[in-house]
Amino acid sequence: MNNLPEALSHYEKSLTIKQSYMSPTDSRLSSTYSNIGGIFKELNRLDVALQCYQCVLKIDLGMPEPNPLEIAIDYNNIGSVFDEQGKYSEALHSYKEALEIKLDYLPPHHSSLATTYSNIALILRKMGSEAAERHQYESERSNYKEALSHYEKALNIQEKSLPTNHPSLVLTHYNIARLYEMQKNELKAIEHAEKADDIAKVAFGMDHPERKKRQNYLEELEKKRSSLMRRAGIVRK
Repeated sequence: MNNLPEALSHYEKSLTIKQSYMSPTDSRLSSTYSNIGGIFKELNRLDVALQCYQCVLKIDLGMPEPNPLEIAIDYNNIGSVFDEQGKYSEALHSYKEALEIKLDYLPPHHSSLATTYSNIALILRKMGSEAAERHQYESERSNYKEALSHYEKALNIQEKSLPTNHPSLVLTHYNIARLYEMQKNELKAIEHAEKADDIAKVAFGMDHPERKKRQNYLEELEKKRSSLMRRAGIVRK
């Protein structure tokens, strides 16, 4: 964080110089706007970060031969800012734009697709939680169901493109477990929490803090399920 103001000053000076002799749509401005946007995002000045990323998108879309994957990155950056602003519908739209491009231009099991599926799933999960708070239960169920579908697509790609014990698999299994827990399907939640913990043991080591997180979550789920089963047993009596 300490070096961010200095870096920002450097990039802003660079932008000013470039703007003095370049067209506003010159492709060489794109990377500078992107760097400035990234710093403003780190500084939590999200409105300015969004403006920078939108400038990048406008420049990249206006190029004589647009680079689709660069445009996908632009949409991803814009989506990430909307996410941090809590504007989930806008974030979802941007991430889906990125996904459509990647599906057209990347191999079906490219790791970048898994990342975008996970981004979309996270937004849908947040939208589901918001719907639950507003007692909009049909919307809650719909968003959770769609989020789960996207996490499963991410997992399918990761299992085919990554080593068996890659850390990314830990996070995806954990996220799927969380969704099942939200849907009150403790059995499926435990199934994926166990997989997350098993992979974490190998990926991080038994005593690593990341592995401990997965172990603790699994234990919480198991206690929760045991409690529910005991209560169900009392009801049956």
